[in-house]
Amino acid sequence: MSSLPPDETSVNLDPLLRRLQLGCTRQNWRKLVEQAQLEEWSHERFLTVLLMEEVTFKQQRLLTSNTRAARFPFLKTLDDFDFSYQTALSRKDFSPFLTDEYIREGRNLVLSGGGGVGKTHLAIAMAYQAIQNGYRALFVTVDSLLEELIASVRSGLLNETVSRFLQPDVLVLDELGYRSYGPEAANHLFGIVKKRQARLLPVIATTVKRGADLEGGALGADPTDLIYDTLLRQGELMVVEGVPFGTDKFPGEALRALADESVAEARVDSADPTENEPAEPQAPVSEAGDDSCEAGESDRPPTAPLQPPPLPASQRFDTRTTSGNEQLTVLVVQDDEVAREILDYHLGRAGFDVRCAEDGEQARHLLDDQQFDAAVLDIHSRIRSGFELLEEIRHDDRKQSMKVVLLSSQRGEEDEIKAFNLGANDYVVKPFSPRVLVARLMRFLPSPTSKEE
Repeated sequence: MSSLPPDETSVNLDPLLRRLQLGCTRQNWRKLVEQAQLEEWSHERFLTVLLMEEVTFKQQRLLTSNTRAARFPFLKTLDDFDFSYQTALSRKDFSPFLTDEYIREGRNLVLSGGGGVGKTHLAIAMAYQAIQNGYRALFVTVDSLLEELIASVRSGLLNETVSRFLQPDVLVLDELGYRSYGPEAANHLFGIVKKRQARLLPVIATTVKRGADLEGGALGADPTDLIYDTLLRQGELMVVEGVPFGTDKFPGEALRALADESVAEARVDSADPTENEPAEPQAPVSEAGDDSCEAGESDRPPTAPLQPPPLPASQRFDTRTTSGNEQLTVLVVQDDEVAREILDYHLGRAGFDVRCAEDGEQARHLLDDQQFDAAVLDIHSRIRSGFELLEEIRHDDRKQSMKVVLLSSQRGEEDEIKAFNLGANDYVVKPFSPRVLVARLMRFLPSPTSKEE
C-alpha cells in the first residue's frame, strides 16, 4: 500500500480522479475545499456535497448518452401524442408501459394500425420512457435490420450483428410486416425475437397488419406470422385506430396543424464525437478526461437521506414564508429516484422545505393534504402527467399563488406553449444544472424585503 508524502497538500489529485473517472469531482473539488474551509464543514458534509455533485453529473450524462445510442429518428413522448384522433385508446391504456414492470417481466407490445395514426410515435415514447427509467433502448426499422443481417451473413459476422440486437433492454421494431419477407430474412428476424423472449427482453413492434387478424388466430400463412405469434404469446396487442394525423376532421385540429407547420420534429442531439463516446451504441460510457459537469452518467442513489450542509449566507435564499416562521415548501414530482434525490438535496441545501412524490397520484394526495409555495413537476411523471397536475393546480382557487416549474426531457415549441398556456411559471429542459434550477425557482418567490414589508 502506497503512503502519502509528508506534505499531503503536494499530492496532485487530478490524475487520481481521472483514473477513477470522476470528471465532475476533478473540476469542482478545489472550490468545494475552499467553501468547506470557509464554512467549517465536517468531513462528512464535504464528502456528501462532493458525491452528490458527481451523482448529478453521471445521471444526466447517462440519459443523454443512452438517448443518442437509441438511434431514434425523432424524439417524442406520450404527452406529445394527441389522443383526440383516437377512437379506441387513451393515455391510461399506456400506463403499464410507463413503469419498468413490463421490462422486468419481458412483456412485448405490438401496436397495430393503419398509416399515419401514430404507431411509431407511441413506440418511441415507450422506449424513451424506459431510458428515463434507467434502461437502454434501440430503435430500428425491420427493413434496416434485415439489411444488416443479410450483409452480415455475407461477411461472416452474423453472430456479432445478432448480439448487438440482444443487448438493449427494449428493442423497437418499426414497420413489421409492411412488406413480404423471404423465408431466409424472416428466419433471421424470428431468431432475434425468439432469443430476446428467452432472455425476457421486451420488443415493441409496430405493424399495419389488422388487429382482428392478430387477435382472431388468423396467423400462419405468412412467414412473419410466426414472429407475431411469438411476440403476442408473451405480450400485449394495442390497436391504434382513428383519423390519421394531419387531417382536419376533428373540430379545432386546424389550429394544431397550423402550429405543427412551424415546429420541426425534435431530433436526437447529434453532438460532435468525443473521446468518451462508445464505439457501439450500447457500450458503457467512459468519462475519463471529461471535465464538463453539464451531463451525467447514472449511479445508484444514496441508501439513506442526506443532510446537506447549508449554503454560504451570501448564496442562501431567505425561505421564510410571509409569517416569518416557516420555510417555503416545495413539491418535487419525479419518478426517477436518483433525479428525485438530487433535486431534494439541492433544494434542501438552499433552505427549502421539500416534499417529494414518485408519481402523479402521490403528488395529488400531497397537494390535497397541504399547501405548497412552489412545485417542480416532471411532465412525464407516471399515472398523472405534469401537465395534468398543473391544470388541477390552476383550477384550485387555494393554489393560485403557487409557482410551478415544469421539467421536460425535450425542447419543443409545442410543449413549451402548452406549459405556459396552462399557467406554468417556467419550463426547464433536461439535462439541466440543479443549481440553475434552484436559481430560476427563486426568481418567482417572495424576496426577504417584500416579506418583511
